[in-house]
Amino acid sequence: MIRLLRIKISFLIVFTGFFSVTSVVYSQDIRSLFGEGNQLYQKGEYENALKKYLAITESGFESGELYYNIGNAYYKLNNIGKAVLNYERARRFLPEDDDLLRNIDLVSMSLADRITPLPEVFYVRYWNVFRRMLSISGWKAVFFAAWLFAAMNVIILLFIRQIQTRKILKMGLLLSGFIVLLAAAVFVSSVVIDKPGLDGVVMVKEVCVFSEPSDTSTEVFLIHEGTKVHIKRIPSTRDDWIEITLAGGNVGWIQKKTIEII
Repeated sequence: MIRLLRIKISFLIVFTGFFSVTSVVYSQDIRSLFGEGNQLYQKGEYENALKKYLAITESGFESGELYYNIGNAYYKLNNIGKAVLNYERARRFLPEDDDLLRNIDLVSMSLADRITPLPEVFYVRYWNVFRRMLSISGWKAVFFAAWLFAAMNVIILLFIRQIQTRKILKMGLLLSGFIVLLAAAVFVSSVVIDKPGLDGVVMVKEVCVFSEPSDTSTEVFLIHEGTKVHIKRIPSTRDDWIEITLAGGNVGWIQKKTIEII
């Protein structure tokens, strides 16, 4: 039993060490590629910089800064559709980044489609402003911190008998419980609302939107490269078509191959 345990522990140590070394090398490779891409971008070699950035995404790594730089490179190469796509991907990680929002506004000015979004109900607008005060990771940290504080209050309450102290602890427990529920609600709503795969960006110069999932149906309107669409439905019988909704409320069907998912 002792020998077997030692073997298991030795294997665990070796495996953990190997995993740690691999992780360090992996992160160093990413930093190296990212740095090389930034240097090439500063020199005006946008295509070569883009190759470095895309090599990072091919490894499965994602970040707001990475997608932001990819969007910048595509914008410099005058690929508006890809620029919008990657700016929107960056927004999932950096929802309130001033530079990113400024670039999104800038690239929007060059789009053929100028869509005025439908006004949000006031409480929805306030809720969205509130939940975007922190990133998803930030709200997750708030949740666990409040949960830990609540747990500590419960443990202390088991040993404290002083009435005044117990009142303070109970107030702290109620407050931390409220924060836990609020952070959980914000986290869940952010995951649902900002979930990848619910929106896309038009990748072709022009696409016709139809009233039904068929190119023989009525043509409703046209949309152009760089336009962001919300994916409303993908029918199981015609998965090459998707029903979309624009920010202005227009609804129709387009072929799935004409957009790329955010």
